[in-house]
Amino acid sequence: MSVWTGITIWHCAHQRRCLELNRCVCGHDRRRDEDFDAQLRRAMERYPEQSNPQEQSMQSIDNIQLPRYQSHKKVWALQIKDIKQTDVESSFDGGSMMLVPVDSRYAPIEVSFVDYVQRHKPEAGGYYVVYEDGYKSYSPAGAFESGYTLIG
Repeated sequence: MSVWTGITIWHCAHQRRCLELNRCVCGHDRRRDEDFDAQLRRAMERYPEQSNPQEQSMQSIDNIQLPRYQSHKKVWALQIKDIKQTDVESSFDGGSMMLVPVDSRYAPIEVSFVDYVQRHKPEAGGYYVVYEDGYKSYSPAGAFESGYTLIG
């Protein structure tokens, strides 16, 4: 059973395919009636982001929807143009890499190979992010740009 903003519907894991075929393709025993079909269609049209089975599995555990949160954090960040080997001896145990910012006003940032590069796996185009508590992280461009707005 899933809850789609107040509409409770029974479904199987293949709900879109089952809806197209008007039957359950994976053999689950479920009651099919016009009311069920109408509720399912309305819910899928109204909330298409919840009708993707892969996305829905990330939103729920054991068919119980996870609580949703909206970010309100303030961070400092620079978009990464390139990631390069360091030319000088590293100040980090295990070596380091240089993150070259897109904005040429900023110098390259030396990061630990072990603690930053291996953990976060940064890529050109993504963002080097520093949180208020000093924690340094990486965010892919799409995730960062959809979650943050430049404030100055």
